[in-house]
Amino acid sequence: MNKEQLWIVTITENTGSIPGKTGMKMLVNVMGEIKGTVGGGLLEHWIIERIKVEKPCSACVWNYELNEEFENQVGMICGGNVSFLVEPLIEGQRLYLFGGGHCAMALSELASKCGFLVTVCDDRSEWASKDKHPFAFETKVIDFKEVFSCIPADKNAYYIIMTHGHRNDEVVLKQLIHEELCFIGMLGSKQKVHITFNHLLEHGISQIQLDKVTAPIGIPIGSHELMEIAVSIVAQLIQIRNQKQI
Repeated sequence: MNKEQLWIVTITENTGSIPGKTGMKMLVNVMGEIKGTVGGGLLEHWIIERIKVEKPCSACVWNYELNEEFENQVGMICGGNVSFLVEPLIEGQRLYLFGGGHCAMALSELASKCGFLVTVCDDRSEWASKDKHPFAFETKVIDFKEVFSCIPADKNAYYIIMTHGHRNDEVVLKQLIHEELCFIGMLGSKQKVHITFNHLLEHGISQIQLDKVTAPIGIPIGSHELMEIAVSIVAQLIQIRNQKQI
């Protein structure tokens, strides 16, 4: 479970007839794989599934009363009360993707598996969804004209622009470029990048600001396959991340 998003789950309190005992722990990753146990059974499975869906980003306590109502929900007969402390062990680098299309789907999966905490942002709810991006840390439906009303300007985070239109790319880039960010990248052909940059220069953006942008993003490998494009981008991000850690 190295270099990935993890949560540690601890039983902090229990009464009655439940399978786990106070102090038992387990580690859970974003795919629901575990080490350790908090008692096994359907309750443990339910906790794992809840973590996979909610992906809590701060410590929280989940309390359960194992009464008849709970039995009807999970099909488990025990009786008693149990409290779980769920703590995220966030080791990954924050990565924000603007655009949740097909290329972003491949990128959000691969980057997540390589230790990045991916947030997918799109102005279309059907593309900023957990269904499309099950490996992402989170998804957000945003207005591309108001990026920083929805996400933070984090000097240690990575930002990649790959929206569903050139105009949206430019709208997002124009906001990012004024911030001190770890990395700004944009997907697209050299011609598209040239046109976008020239338009921004005409509207007061300086060449010094544009020099902060990596575009087209990705190590050049001569491929147009979605997953291979994602490989080229993630390889570049890992290279930059490792250089910063030296």
